[in-house]
Amino acid sequence: MVDWDFYPEHYHATWAQAREVLKAAAKPVIVAPLLESGSVAIWSIGSLDLENRAKIEREFANQRRYFNEKLEMLALCDSDLIETPDGTFTLTVAELKQWATEYTVLVGIGMVPSPVTKRGRIIIRPPGGGRPPVGIWKPAS
Repeated sequence: MVDWDFYPEHYHATWAQAREVLKAAAKPVIVAPLLESGSVAIWSIGSLDLENRAKIEREFANQRRYFNEKLEMLALCDSDLIETPDGTFTLTVAELKQWATEYTVLVGIGMVPSPVTKRGRIIIRPPGGGRPPVGIWKPAS
């Protein structure tokens, strides 16, 4: 996938433009990958009615709690790194904590230790189960 399509506005964006779209979105923001590769829907929780906003705010709170517990379990501090499932992109633990207050992604996200010491790895759980999460590494035997 070279580019992204954002809905509901149907805005086409390069990777650099996508970063700016997400950065400029009213926070907190929900990011939902759609079936078509490269298509995502985003919307601010401020646009939701009060009942649904309360539900999403609980999701944000659960997300923050999950990451805080995993980070504590992995003994990672704010300056340690978190990597993407393919290991090519990193952010600091402090940046992840900030991200968790501003964004929620509607896919199954988890965290495991990275093969690199003092580093965590984000994993993505495929929908429907039955397959291992993307990002799980297996030590060489």
